[in-house]
Amino acid sequence: MPPPPGDVSSLETLAAQAYLGFLEAECASYVALTNLDSPVWNPVREHLLEALKDHLDNSLSKQVGNSSRSGHLRGRMFQLVTGGQYPSAQNRNAYANEHSRPFNEADDDEEEEQLGTELEQVKYFGRRCCSPCCTGGFVVEAMLAVVCNADVAELVFRPDLKGKIYRKKAVGPFLFFDVNSLLVHYMRRLVRLRRRESPALRRLVFHSGLLGNVDSQLVHEGVLKSSVELRRYYDFPKRFTGRRAVRAGTDFLMATLSTLFNRRENFFEHLAEIALTNECVNTRMSVYGSRLGGHAAVEIMAGIARSCPRLKVLNLSDVSSLSPECLVYLFYKVLQQRYTYS
Repeated sequence: MPPPPGDVSSLETLAAQAYLGFLEAECASYVALTNLDSPVWNPVREHLLEALKDHLDNSLSKQVGNSSRSGHLRGRMFQLVTGGQYPSAQNRNAYANEHSRPFNEADDDEEEEQLGTELEQVKYFGRRCCSPCCTGGFVVEAMLAVVCNADVAELVFRPDLKGKIYRKKAVGPFLFFDVNSLLVHYMRRLVRLRRRESPALRRLVFHSGLLGNVDSQLVHEGVLKSSVELRRYYDFPKRFTGRRAVRAGTDFLMATLSTLFNRRENFFEHLAEIALTNECVNTRMSVYGSRLGGHAAVEIMAGIARSCPRLKVLNLSDVSSLSPECLVYLFYKVLQQRYTYS
């Protein structure tokens, strides 16, 4: 958000905003190419996102020189991207006026009134277009996929995030914030860590409202399959992650989280707070994890116990369906360390 009148943004914020303006334009191009799904342009699209990631990584590594400073800058950009400023007007068909008077002085009053009425009609119907190119859909997710890597200290997904992206868009209630695909890209960045290196992540916080409850997800999925324009929202996560069997839903998010925490012992050594919701964990759904073929919720809890030695807060207050077995796996390692004697 812009600073209050009379306040001057810091040089750091101004530089971040300038870079994010460039990044938004490139990510909007990436989203357009993804929705186009052209066999000619798909290779370009696949390399575009990786090129943007490498560009930021190389720039920060040369100018900053340490991961903590890189993490600070990336965290600042994360806040700016999720603060409601993006997608900007030109990428969501907001029809913001560039001139206070779009007509020539020589126009007579009757012609000016007619032109004004027609222009208002263009704005009215243009703003209500529900295609991804007119809503700014997935631009924020693509930007965050570039910004987030192992240096980021906090991944906090705000409850109003979806509403900020699709504000004043009729299709908004049926859409989602594609947090699952974003985590897939984050895990790919973790692969670049050297052996025995750990990510800087300290907080991983989910809030309700990113995907919707399980029942609404099924209803919305049917709506998104009802037309060619809306189906682009349904198909985007598959192309964004490069995985055919992926969609935005609690079942896939659970499977992704089980993979995220399927790490060596003490891998997330800095992670102190985790907040999950019913959109992240639901033991009423039959979802298998990635490690031992058990329920994904069980593997999530077992993975947290194994990979997060400094965890202080595990907020499950928004989880309404969690079997006791999950808690056994969560506390098993702690109990084993405390009560096992040699």
